[in-house]
Amino acid sequence: MKYKGKDYYAVYRGFKVENEAAKYKMSYTSFSGGNVEDQFSSHNGQEFTTIDSDNDRWSGGNCAVDRRGGWWYNECHNVNVNGEWASRVYKKGIHWYSITDYSDSLDFVLMKLRQM
Repeated sequence: MKYKGKDYYAVYRGFKVENEAAKYKMSYTSFSGGNVEDQFSSHNGQEFTTIDSDNDRWSGGNCAVDRRGGWWYNECHNVNVNGEWASRVYKKGIHWYSITDYSDSLDFVLMKLRQM
C-alpha cells in the first residue's frame, strides 16, 4: 500500500478463499508482520458481499452498496481495498483504518496471494 508517499505492507499466513457454495468465505491463520496494525482481523471468516449478494453482518443495509465495492465485510469494515478510488467521502474510499481512518483513501494498493 502507498499513502502520502509512504509504503505500507501486511503479511498474512494461511490465507484462503472458499468456493461459490461457501460464498467465497475468506480466512487466514495468522498475521505475521508488516509495518501496519492488523486491521484485517474483523474480516477473518467473513463471506464476500457484493451489491447483489448481501452476506455481511450489518443489519442496517448492504455494506457493498454503502461502501461502494464488494469485500469480506463484517459490520462493515476496517479494511476495504475495493472502495471508491480516491474518495474522501466518509467510509466510501479505499481504506486501511490505521493508515487512512475513514475519511481518506490509500493512493495505491496491491493484494498478492501465493500458493504454498
